[in-house]
Amino acid sequence: MRVTLGHSESNNGSVKPPLSEAHPSRVGTRHPETLKGGIPLPRSMPLITVRVNCFPTEDPEKVRRAILNIFPESEIEELEGGFFAKSHSIDRFKEVLRGLQILDTARSMLRKGKEGNRTSISLNKQVAFMGKVSFVEESVPLGAIDLVIEDDELDKVIDDIAPKTVDGEIP
Repeated sequence: MRVTLGHSESNNGSVKPPLSEAHPSRVGTRHPETLKGGIPLPRSMPLITVRVNCFPTEDPEKVRRAILNIFPESEIEELEGGFFAKSHSIDRFKEVLRGLQILDTARSMLRKGKEGNRTSISLNKQVAFMGKVSFVEESVPLGAIDLVIEDDELDKVIDDIAPKTVDGEIP
């Protein structure tokens, strides 16, 4: 792999932009009008953007799998140094949170990261590879999966992902 003007060129000649260029703002704050294949997108679907570093000691396919285990409908772009993904489906994320019975923690983390119409959280990359969710608040050796959820009605999205519970149960 050779680096050219801030981009890397793989052995097959394809050029990958650096991960630093993949930022949630790159996707924009507005929802696209259609999904892949021209399917109309309801306005109520949040935009999920994922950014994750892939270090030289890591298997890129395992990092990709970590993203897909939590957001299986993601469109993933491989960049120099990592991956950038976007999705509009939170179904698997919600399913995992409910299965692990960590709704209160998830709700707390989603609210803690909230700024305007977006919230930012970080997930443990190795745990996501196993199909589970663990939130990261501090730096971890192999980095984390950085996730931004954006929606004009973010409070409703947070309530959908991690509703309030009473004694650990959804009322």
